[in-house]
Amino acid sequence: MDIRKVALSLVVMAGFGALNAQAQSANTTKKHETLIQRVDTLAKKAGADVKHAEKTAVTKVSTDAKKVGADVKHAEQVAAKKLKADEKKLSSDVKKVKQNIKKTYRKDKAKVKAWEKSRKAKKALKKQLKAKKN
Repeated sequence: MDIRKVALSLVVMAGFGALNAQAQSANTTKKHETLIQRVDTLAKKAGADVKHAEKTAVTKVSTDAKKVGADVKHAEQVAAKKLKADEKKLSSDVKKVKQNIKKTYRKDKAKVKAWEKSRKAKKALKKQLKAKKN
């Protein structure tokens, strides 16, 4: 709307300028356009320019929107790839932690078995010693 207002005000100014030039000319035998005809002619020219400017603005906005849409899609794809990579890394880390826990459990289980075995052996030894004393 601002473009139209500016264009129409330019048309009116040009019309007044043309009228002023007509009033100052000494040659009155030439057929001159009336002010209304001159304003109409300039308005048509300006109207075409305004329509062209609006069309170019609309196409520019639509191309910018397409560009932004493409950028958003690209960002989503990159984020999805990164998420999948992070999931794979996390799952491999979880597997490593599970393996470490199993190793530690086996070691501790072996230690407990060895401790229980030695405890049983000590008890058996004590029983044998008691039996020998009696």
